[in-house]
Amino acid sequence: MARLCSTESTQERVLVSQSAALSVRKRIETSIGLRTEDGRSNGLNYVELLDICDFTINGWHTEVRTITSNTERALYVPTMPLMVGVLSDFYLCTVVDVALTEVEIIGYVEHDELKSAELSANGLFAVLPVDMLRPFNQLLDLLKTDRKCSEDELRVFSEWQTRADRIVRGLSALLESEDSFEPEQITRLVAGLHDDLLRIGGKRLPLSGLEPLFDSLFQRFGVEEPVPAAPGSPVVFSNRIEEKSVAKNEKTRDRFFRNELTVRQRVSLYRDLLDKDSVFEEHRQMKRILDRATAGAHGASPNRRATVQRIREKQAERAWVEPPKRQTFQSKSDMSETNILSSDEDGKATTRMTRLEDLTPNAAVRGILPDNLVTVINAKWHGSDVVELTYKDSAGHLGNELLYRDREPTLEVASTGRPWSFDADGDLLRLVSEAHRIRLAYLFDPLLAVHTSLVEPLPHQITAVYGEMLQRQPLRFLLADDPGAGKTIMAGLLIKELLIRGDVRRCLIVCPGGLVEQWQDELSRKFGLPFEIMTNDKLESARTGNWFKENPLAICRLDKLSRNEGVQAKLEDTDWDLIVCDEAHKMSASFFGGEINYTKRYRLGQLLSGLTRHFLLMTATPHNGKEADFQLFMALLDGDRFEGKFRDGVHSQDT
Repeated sequence: MARLCSTESTQERVLVSQSAALSVRKRIETSIGLRTEDGRSNGLNYVELLDICDFTINGWHTEVRTITSNTERALYVPTMPLMVGVLSDFYLCTVVDVALTEVEIIGYVEHDELKSAELSANGLFAVLPVDMLRPFNQLLDLLKTDRKCSEDELRVFSEWQTRADRIVRGLSALLESEDSFEPEQITRLVAGLHDDLLRIGGKRLPLSGLEPLFDSLFQRFGVEEPVPAAPGSPVVFSNRIEEKSVAKNEKTRDRFFRNELTVRQRVSLYRDLLDKDSVFEEHRQMKRILDRATAGAHGASPNRRATVQRIREKQAERAWVEPPKRQTFQSKSDMSETNILSSDEDGKATTRMTRLEDLTPNAAVRGILPDNLVTVINAKWHGSDVVELTYKDSAGHLGNELLYRDREPTLEVASTGRPWSFDADGDLLRLVSEAHRIRLAYLFDPLLAVHTSLVEPLPHQITAVYGEMLQRQPLRFLLADDPGAGKTIMAGLLIKELLIRGDVRRCLIVCPGGLVEQWQDELSRKFGLPFEIMTNDKLESARTGNWFKENPLAICRLDKLSRNEGVQAKLEDTDWDLIVCDEAHKMSASFFGGEINYTKRYRLGQLLSGLTRHFLLMTATPHNGKEADFQLFMALLDGDRFEGKFRDGVHSQDT
């Protein structure tokens, strides 16, 4: 489905949402033993226009709304489908991780509960916080039951439709008997009356529960009260007669591609495109052409355009090479003779500039469509200098074009020999290759975390992270630098670099209670890392009973962990790739009277040291002047190396 979408941004969005939905469907089928079916998201028009991602089971429509883990957790339901009239019975909230490898189900709401949602600043999303969502297990129980369509609703709608048709016929006959009305005027008058009658009849149907939300949206965007469609229709609203004429207007579609339509006009246009497949296909082809012509900039948000531009500029700088000298030709005959190349003896693929005579059926030709290879279906000559070419593109869509002799320099015939033949999906290969390139980006940019973060690190910070810490596998390290030296920046660079390299997926930060918000803000604002702070409410509301298992990026208060044995028991049941302890000197122990005085904080440090592969202690005051106490502190990093009490002549003081 994603490959069929017209723009790259739409393909990326659909790939993520549909993948998450498939995971949810598999979970449901495994849990209740019933098979799910494709919903309206099986239709390309619903997916491309309205971002619909739903499935059906026992007649229930369930829509999956997916966010990434770096987005504030909430259910975000786009309001455009609601205004168009594409409704679902349930809305399910899921979260995918940054690496797009795991899907977490947060909860769900029934459709009438959206009336309590708050609208986003631009009004294009209805937002419900996580604490208003129902547990996923309750949805499983509901999906086991059959959804029944009320026969009374169908009967009431059918009666009102019959009544409206009868009234309209009578009015039409009355107006035709008058000589004062043109046929077009009569059609417009009776159609408007028919719409009004259906709206009156629609008010006799049971309420959907979304009326407060509809009233707010329609008033905000100036949308007229819609005409109800028959109960059970995929789209529950229809356009009024005036809106249908506007939606069919070619100027309306041109203004859409110039991004000049109001929300009200877009609602009317989308209803028309959902109803007419042929019109939607023309719309999709135009979007595809504009997306390719503008390299993905058309229709993209300003933030996405800026991000894509920055990435392309960096790629161009790194990949720039001296351009080859172009060959010049003295005459048309020289051009044709010099550039017609033949395949080599090994059968390797060759590309050549060609004459119109070489455009034969099944030939692969470049230069007809931008950045696309087309296959010739038929070539019909008109005289000796004009050929009418019928072709199909990589998506299988047919095209027709007249070609003249002056187009020959821009055409290339690609012939492929067996050793280099490639018959797989090129778009899929490009997607996989790009994903692999991004995964290995750190091999080509040794400071990738620096270049993808909003920081300008100082030389000593780069030396500490890239010269010392990243070289150690596993990392068991004490970062002891002066106050204000930027230890938080160093830790952030280390965490992001290890995440990018795939060496870390679960990271825990332990710090004093007064620093947790500062850590969360720094990591989010400067490094784009969505860490969650552990609180009592979150511990109690954890779906699995263990909050630590549900949050791969977590921040915890030092004393909360050290003083609560119940929390420590849950923590002990998890494992981590990296644990960072700020103000680590607080986790100290001391010798008193020849015995070790263990503190609760030190016991916590021992527990944390055994739960992780990489362990980073950060403090500006690691040493209290007593070598014995310092050796106990260092034993948190390496218990074997720093075992026992410090003894002069046996242990070195510069370890």
